[in-house]
Amino acid sequence: MRWRYSVRMLYYTFVLLAFLVGAPAHGLDFSVSTNGVSISQDLQLDRSTSFEGLTVLNHGNILHGHDAMGSGDNKLLETVKGHRYQIDNTIDSSGTFSSTASTAASADFAAYSQDTRAGGDAGYVGTDAISSNNEMHLGTYFDGSGGNLDVHLSTGATEGGAIISGTANVNGIECYNDDISGILASGDLGRSVDGIYSATNGGVGTFGLNAVNLNAKTSGTTSGATSSPYLLTGYRWNTKNPKIQLYLNKANHPSSISDVGSVKSAIIASEGLWDASTSQALFASGIKDTTAQVSNKAPDYLNVHSFMPLSDARTIAYAQTWYSRSTVGGYYSALDSDVVYNTKFGWSFGGSGGSIDFQTIASHELGHTLGLLDLYTSDSSSKTQMMYGYYTGQKRTLGSGDKAGIQKLYGA
Repeated sequence: MRWRYSVRMLYYTFVLLAFLVGAPAHGLDFSVSTNGVSISQDLQLDRSTSFEGLTVLNHGNILHGHDAMGSGDNKLLETVKGHRYQIDNTIDSSGTFSSTASTAASADFAAYSQDTRAGGDAGYVGTDAISSNNEMHLGTYFDGSGGNLDVHLSTGATEGGAIISGTANVNGIECYNDDISGILASGDLGRSVDGIYSATNGGVGTFGLNAVNLNAKTSGTTSGATSSPYLLTGYRWNTKNPKIQLYLNKANHPSSISDVGSVKSAIIASEGLWDASTSQALFASGIKDTTAQVSNKAPDYLNVHSFMPLSDARTIAYAQTWYSRSTVGGYYSALDSDVVYNTKFGWSFGGSGGSIDFQTIASHELGHTLGLLDLYTSDSSSKTQMMYGYYTGQKRTLGSGDKAGIQKLYGA
């Protein structure tokens, strides 16, 4: 491992160098402050990782940057604090990664930019920008061998406002871009993406993103009892008997399930599983046809299910949901939720011959549409849930945790 840190001050310079080898991982805490602004880093790096940082103090301003590259398990935490603002950034990677970042900060403002790439077994990038008037939060991840993420973000914060712009791509899916940033900055919406992919070790991995602009901090997710586990996204459809109308774009259907009627029947059966768990009418009757395409640019207030040839051949499916930050009963209001199924997979109704069972995936993704998160714990109760984060074959019933979660959101 090679670490290098340099701090420069106007008219006076000192340099700290550290060369550490031999241990599986090393930690380093670094902090510097001047005239009401501070920057701190907490690094937990694998011995294969090289890290170089540079900090310049100049007339009450801090210029800071780093370059890091390596493999193994690495975690980088960075915080910038000024007068009534704060930026936090987290990089957590198991596999290969590289990160280049720069910060310009004073007591009144901070601008933080990063280019981070990660691939391997797991990766996460999270950025929080907090001001007196608003908070923006973005987190994107993959969990499963062979996943990857590519993040290019610019984060700004002052006492008066906070914003996160740029792009975030996970497994080739563009989950965040400047169009989305502009919509979120208006203060009206949040965005959630949840997907699954075929991991290189033969299993199934998960990936996703959540981004939101808030006036106040979220209260976090809620989990059920161990025997009936569930996790909540924080949004739901906040009208009684929402009767969510789903649409199907018939283009691009794979030859293995080209029968549109069977696709609609499978989605309707998936709707029925969730409807049967609550007294509310969650979904409208029937699936309507549409030529509308799934777009990640802005909500169109259609709930489109579509097959698409995704650039990453290992991504099985994903759901993307827009929601309002106005709350009812403590939950944000879902507005639009689309589901994409990758045509590069072999699909079937039953999952025979190594194919993917369409109805199981549709049921799982509709759980995200309704406000449930994936479960990752390996206990036997979690594995029986429809919202278990790993595809384990055909499922035609909801688990006790699925039912408990949906009843937490919509009542029994």
